[in-house]
Amino acid sequence: MEVPAKKPSKEQPPWTAPTGGDDKGLKVLNSLASKSKVAFIPASGNRVTWYICGPTVYDSSHFGHARNYVTFDVVRRILSDYFNYDVFSVMNITDVDDKIILRARRNYLLQHYEQAHTTLTPEVFQDTITAYKNYKEKLAKGKVAFEAEIQALEAKKNKKGTQGKIKEAKAEITLLEKLDAAIPELLAQVEAVKKEFEGSPQLAATKLYDIGPTRDVLAELVDSRQGHEVTDESIFRKHAAKYENEFLEDMKNLGVRMPDVMTRVTEYVPEVIAFVQKIIANEFAYESNGSVYFNTAAFSAAGYHYAKLQPWSVGNAALMSEGEGSLSSGASEKRSANDFALWKKSKPGEPQWESPWGKGRPGWHIECSAMAGDILGTSMDIHSGGSDLRFPHHDNEIAQSEACFMCKQWVNYFLHSGHLHIDGLKMSKSKKNFVTIRQVLESGVTARQIRLYFLTQSWCDVMDFDRQTGLVELKNKEKSLLRFFEETNQFTNPSVNLEGVQSWTDKEKQLHSSFMDKQAAVHSALQDNFNTPEAVGVLFKITSDVNAYLDFVSKTSHAGGVRALLVAKIVRYVARIFGIFGVEFPEFGFGAGAAAPAVSAASSDRDALVDVVVNLRKQVREAMKGKPNPEILALMDQLRDEIMPEFGVRITDEGKVPWTPVSASALKAEIAENKRIAAQKIREKKQKRLEQLNRDIPGWEAKAMPPQELFHTPEFSAWNEQGLPTHLGDGSELPASKKKALEKKLSTHTANYKKYLTQLEKDAEFLNKLKEEAATLTAELQANK
Repeated sequence: MEVPAKKPSKEQPPWTAPTGGDDKGLKVLNSLASKSKVAFIPASGNRVTWYICGPTVYDSSHFGHARNYVTFDVVRRILSDYFNYDVFSVMNITDVDDKIILRARRNYLLQHYEQAHTTLTPEVFQDTITAYKNYKEKLAKGKVAFEAEIQALEAKKNKKGTQGKIKEAKAEITLLEKLDAAIPELLAQVEAVKKEFEGSPQLAATKLYDIGPTRDVLAELVDSRQGHEVTDESIFRKHAAKYENEFLEDMKNLGVRMPDVMTRVTEYVPEVIAFVQKIIANEFAYESNGSVYFNTAAFSAAGYHYAKLQPWSVGNAALMSEGEGSLSSGASEKRSANDFALWKKSKPGEPQWESPWGKGRPGWHIECSAMAGDILGTSMDIHSGGSDLRFPHHDNEIAQSEACFMCKQWVNYFLHSGHLHIDGLKMSKSKKNFVTIRQVLESGVTARQIRLYFLTQSWCDVMDFDRQTGLVELKNKEKSLLRFFEETNQFTNPSVNLEGVQSWTDKEKQLHSSFMDKQAAVHSALQDNFNTPEAVGVLFKITSDVNAYLDFVSKTSHAGGVRALLVAKIVRYVARIFGIFGVEFPEFGFGAGAAAPAVSAASSDRDALVDVVVNLRKQVREAMKGKPNPEILALMDQLRDEIMPEFGVRITDEGKVPWTPVSASALKAEIAENKRIAAQKIREKKQKRLEQLNRDIPGWEAKAMPPQELFHTPEFSAWNEQGLPTHLGDGSELPASKKKALEKKLSTHTANYKKYLTQLEKDAEFLNKLKEEAATLTAELQANK
């Protein structure tokens, strides 16, 4: 019997706090509790069960994936390594899905199309024109959808987050308009290749395929015609396996810990079928034309709450459609537009498995419920994923799981990581801001730098990564820590000399007291929703305190010198907390694969010799202050920047210690990077100056024209003494309406001409000098490309 639809509530239902587990004072932002901070208490003692939404492996992992998985890796490490919870984690791999099917099929069909059309034919040109026509229609539909979204958002007036979403939607419309505006130029390029083809019938087809998005639009066209003919299911498995391997390798390179259990959808199809059967038996799902749909009306009528995370989105056609996938059969098979697929009848050209309802495949949402249920049972402590998955994916997961297990709270804590935007916009290949994890790592940015950067951002807020300033921030934060560990490394070495005075003065007591306060501040920050930005800020303050103490000792006759044991205690604490976050410094003996401290490898004889060299250099520089000798100073710089780094020695002209032992390769790489940055700054300065000259020179040349000659053009035939036209070129008198505009133009030019004459009096060659400077800068920039 069909259940009458119950009007969905726009408010989140009450959340029930777990009891009985270990409460360690931690509060977390729980998406199920109106996105408020609530006490974190596991359901069972010290054990924490966690299901992590894994990737849909249809393409290379992008920087947004890094944000999500590194973020939750940090949270997991804090739970297990700092709060000492026993965390048991499961992560899925979605290896069958509409996106995978379409991408694999299109790649396969396009490859065969190109192999069949290695040279151009009239058919290929016609296909290309048709493909671009379809592309244009697709862009238009996308624009209409975003306009409708804006209209719906504006109706919500001042609801929190609305303005940001409206801004994003408008940015998407602007992008679609730009893509649409580019189509005529793309078609013009196609037409140019066609003309070339008419004169050369054996022209290589790559000439056409390489134009803009031609391959992508052709792939869609060919798939629409032949997609149903693809019957080799290994095409889909190979495609998913390729990108799964890439993802796992990317996670390894980012230092993300593997889950305790990894599940693939294709390995869980029997469990998915059994899960769906149980939901049907509980009367919360129905079969329709070989597919099975979840009955949201029946679920609500039974006293359950559909869409606990985002109830205000129920009925959002765009989100519901996205959740059902591009290959969905449509709403005609459903009893309600809000119902969603648990099992999809496979159409020709799609992978398929036998089921009680005929050949089909799992719906997107059901896989997580079935796999989590198989490993974790009927409930879990934590479920995590990206904030874009709240509705409908995670809301549908909750509904179908509660319908299967007949429970009211399948998940106790739902954690959603914030979006990553690149240069202010969501990532998209069409926006030219799509960056893969591999591209970032290959650009010279390290996994440690990435993790440090993410730590300075709240895990649950939107993060905007600026590719210019962001990369500089990445490296500067790491550089600061590297120098800290480098300059304190001698105090953490087991063989540190403790023969001097060890009793504390007020300076040591003050440092220790400040350290204890900051330890407590770090603890409070981590208890407050894993507040790593606050915790990292405090850690950097601790390093500043230590640096200030060492600086004080180096510049005064502090009795007994540095108290190594106190400094070592603080340094080890800083390294331990960063290590918990997954940021390790093995080059200084902290973290997995840690090498022996650099200073321990240096013999006392070597240290003494380095002391002699460094002191001699210092004395030479001091002697040069009164009467500097550029050649000798250059040699001293060479000793610092080129010679001593070969021996793993960093000399500091201004620092807490005159020299420190370091990794020779790391130091040389740092010096090379500093030189590159300095050269880049000089280049940018020159480029900016050249751009200014290219604006100024034409301006001065225009100002150099005497006012009497300004209007001496064929447009006019007579002028007065000031050079103002009196008659047009055909001999007729200048209209009064035009005279006023010309008078204003002449007046402005006369003033500019006077400025030119004034500059000429100061330097008769000034304009030639500007031109020579521009020529020199152009040549230098060309030579240093």
